Amino acid sequence: MNDYSIRMLNGDDIRLYEKMDTGIENDYIVRIFDRLTEGRSEMYGLFTEDRLVSTAGYTLFAGCYAMLGRLRSDRNYRGRSFATTLMNYVKEQALSRPHIQWVGGNTEEQNAPARHVLSNIGLEKQAVLQIAAADQVNDLASGEAPWRQITDDKKKRLWLRETFLESGRIFPYECYYPFPADEALFGHENLNTWRFYENSSGTRYMLTKIDTKDRTYLHVIYPWQDYRNQNGLWETIAAEQARSEHELQEQLQIWLDVQDGGALPENHPFELRSRWTLYGKQTN
Repeated sequence: MNDYSIRMLNGDDIRLYEKMDTGIENDYIVRIFDRLTEGRSEMYGLFTEDRLVSTAGYTLFAGCYAMLGRLRSDRNYRGRSFATTLMNYVKEQALSRPHIQWVGGNTEEQNAPARHVLSNIGLEKQAVLQIAAADQVNDLASGEAPWRQITDDKKKRLWLRETFLESGRIFPYECYYPFPADEALFGHENLNTWRFYENSSGTRYMLTKIDTKDRTYLHVIYPWQDYRNQNGLWETIAAEQARSEHELQEQLQIWLDVQDGGALPENHPFELRSRWTLYGKQTN
């Protein structure tokens, strides 16, 4: 007989969540608990001895990607496989949704317990990306002309197909949320909102988008690692930052997802933050 039960959580369960002894100070989940239990997100709790002792959930992206997360455990109940049991249950709940093509989780590389759980529920390691963030990149500019903006949707799709879709490469869809590339990520609205730029020789491009997490970011997607020798790259990023800040009337921080921080220019202004490991599984 199981000594636990699992149910979906709702906004009123914040009281139970706050009683958990997770050892996490300033837990962001407390601040946005309501948002994690409605809309595109669902959150579940595992209960034993009439206490909430573990939580996990998922959020849907582009209608067909389910990103697992929100894994928390009461320190007094660890070592009983509750986190793995709950996360596996949440995975199955996500897979029961219509149109789901992929399910996975993205966790900091040093978070060994979370990586262990994701591996134990049958998800495979798919990518490791490091966050690079900077307030500005003006000092990397060398006076080259910025790249020209691409306005033709066909050209945008050609670049996305060449650099992401044909290989199924991981695409940083949002800050913290990368996914294996699929047409579902590149809908008409996104292509109209994101800004694409191409160099003068037509051999490189980049795209930028606005993303809000703990603050507002200019999220830059550049599919290559040759940051040091692409004339006009940093001028383009600096110009786009200035343009977006003027439009939004707020300061933006630049966000890059890099495979290797060592590929950035010497004396770069980026803060190299955590490395994140993506685990996942295609459903078809």
